[in-house]
Amino acid sequence: MAEEKPKGLFKKILKMEGEIGTVLKDSTNPFFKSKYADVNAFIEMVKPIINKNDLVILQPLAYVTNPISGVAQPCIETSITDPDTGASIRSTTPMTNYPDDPQKAGSTITYFRRYALQSLLLIQTEDDDGNGKKKNVNTKEQKGFTELMKAIQQSDAKTVENWKKKMEKSDKYTTVQKKEFAKAADKRLDELKKKGKTS
Repeated sequence: MAEEKPKGLFKKILKMEGEIGTVLKDSTNPFFKSKYADVNAFIEMVKPIINKNDLVILQPLAYVTNPISGVAQPCIETSITDPDTGASIRSTTPMTNYPDDPQKAGSTITYFRRYALQSLLLIQTEDDDGNGKKKNVNTKEQKGFTELMKAIQQSDAKTVENWKKKMEKSDKYTTVQKKEFAKAADKRLDELKKKGKTS
């Protein structure tokens, strides 16, 4: 989302992207012997260029309510601001499969910070630090959850109730996903009850 007077901001971002692209092209992360896969090394490299172009970047953790389920989901908010004009652009990146364990949550936040920043700056880096496998697993699980949520809308009461019980005992999904599923399941059961189609 762009705010007032973005023209000067976009000119600075255009210049900044060119400088970052030049540095990234032939640079190798000395810690992982890969392209800048680690978020700390990545930020350490791009932040001086961002600041050199008189821009400020922030990545706070926030909770955004899913408009469909009504459940608050943890997200990374990334913003680039021109302090001279106050103009800024922002992006919000939902963190799928957000864990309950604080240590694992920290790793998840770090992982999504990196990709949110790369996305906002249109930067591509090689992912050979092992996170590629993690990303594929998360994507697969999220796809399965999304399909399950869609299936609820076409299922009878008995099926929905069975899925709801299984979801409560499942270790595959996060607390946020379980709450989202339970809310959608209850909504479907209410709809069926009004139509007189309950088991």
